[in-house]
Amino acid sequence: MDGRTSRTIWARHPVHEWQPARIDTVDEDRGVFTVEFGDKFLLELSGTPADYAPALMSKVNPKVTNLCEVENICEAEAFMIIKNRCIGDEYFTFAGSALISVNPQKYVNMYNNEWMRKARNQIHPHIYSVAETAFGHLEHELQNQFVIVTGESNSGKTVTNRHLHDYFAQRTSPTLVAKDDSAISLHIRIENAHALLDAVGS
Repeated sequence: MDGRTSRTIWARHPVHEWQPARIDTVDEDRGVFTVEFGDKFLLELSGTPADYAPALMSKVNPKVTNLCEVENICEAEAFMIIKNRCIGDEYFTFAGSALISVNPQKYVNMYNNEWMRKARNQIHPHIYSVAETAFGHLEHELQNQFVIVTGESNSGKTVTNRHLHDYFAQRTSPTLVAKDDSAISLHIRIENAHALLDAVGS
């Protein structure tokens, strides 16, 4: 049996990753169907269209700052939201309390005192906001806090760790007093630790 429908679903384009694709033909006898992408590329998929998430473009609004705000979100919608945010130079997106960070592979002016002040006054997707949350729990609970930075090679883990340390240095006392009463800059102490952290892997 061969049928046609105008429904659009999310499908993996062989070049452009997740893309909305229009269902072109359905072959129920073979258990396959074909979809057409915006560039007219045709792709055969197994199963039925009901097995795939419908492509609702209203759910991939780049103004979404937390993926948990999107009801029944699927992988494709999460990918498209993050992609659209990156197009707008927004490289951080919350997924609940976790933060997804995309390495822009270029200089972006998003690590400075202005962003640090924002982190203290409002919840915004940024590594500083994660640091502020951990610091707040440390102050109120008086217990050690952990921020886990994980990702693939060249994803920006080392740089992210540096910005975490810089934020913690700004939020604590500007100096530490040693036993001999000499003032030692916390920034210098953290900076000296970077080389060791880089050596063992961050």
